[in-house]
Amino acid sequence: MAAEAKVKEEMQDIGKLAHKYHVRMEVLGGIMADNGWKPGRQVTEKTFRKALLEFQKAPISGGI
Repeated sequence: MAAEAKVKEEMQDIGKLAHKYHVRMEVLGGIMADNGWKPGRQVTEKTFRKALLEFQKAPISGGI
């Protein structure tokens, strides 16, 4: 039985991913704060999309 090769996702700068998904700077700032990310952070596209969706679903009040 052949071993399955795992496809490694490419790490990308969050700024470039934000541009790709047309994320405004204010929203990117919120995503970064929510996840403890600093400018220049590199994540997979899947991780960025997940963080974006979670941020968009969060209540405006921050759940307080």
